[in-house]
Amino acid sequence: CIECHSSCAECISPRSYGCIACNTTSSLPFLDVLVENSGRCVATCPGGRYLKDNTTCAACNSTCATCSGPSGTDCTSCTNGGGGAALVDGQCVSACSLGTYFVESYGFGAVAGQGTCESCSAECATCVDVPNKCTSCADTHLFVNETNECVTECPMGSFADERLQCATCDPSCASCSGSTDADCTQCSASLPSLHQGRCLAECPATFFQQGSGACQPCAPSCHRCSGPLESQCTDCAGELRYLASSSIGTSHTSE
Repeated sequence: CIECHSSCAECISPRSYGCIACNTTSSLPFLDVLVENSGRCVATCPGGRYLKDNTTCAACNSTCATCSGPSGTDCTSCTNGGGGAALVDGQCVSACSLGTYFVESYGFGAVAGQGTCESCSAECATCVDVPNKCTSCADTHLFVNETNECVTECPMGSFADERLQCATCDPSCASCSGSTDADCTQCSASLPSLHQGRCLAECPATFFQQGSGACQPCAPSCHRCSGPLESQCTDCAGELRYLASSSIGTSHTSE
């Protein structure tokens, strides 16, 4: 009989990797099986292997860098080349699913390029880097490209386009329903008068500016006015002339 290596309790050869059983009370109690049923005795199972029956180190699934069991759903960290780098419920995947985003692991023992899939914010259909940095939106939400936000209403100065994204209004508009200068719904202080979808410095002849900024028609007798009534003419239409006492347009007659 040939004596086993000192690390082995039982063996098939005298070498350190010829063990078939280890001394469970020693500093090397676990059998790391290398060929068939023989291997070496180790203190802890190496990467890519897990402790089976509290005695033997067995191989992880090929997608796992480390694991707690033999299945592809027993991974505790992932290999970069064997199925993916993101860990989801014990499984290594090549890409995070819709509504989740990749978070790389950092700190002691972390492997570059590995991490987990975390949930996006409820308003995001997809996101990147952080939960609320949306790249597309959930139903009923509109995408703001400049800020990667999903909102229920586009901010001032933008409108919802056919792609359900908030697009910028024409510079003349404070708010709008479309992209042209004829799609304004509100005006800025520099062009305060809204007439037929356009923002102007002042309302055109035969119109006056309401408190809301919208241009409304004067009475038919007025060329210009301060309100809708005939008594609010400030200039008269056609052959009419302005009577200061009554502010009503009357027919002009020669003397």
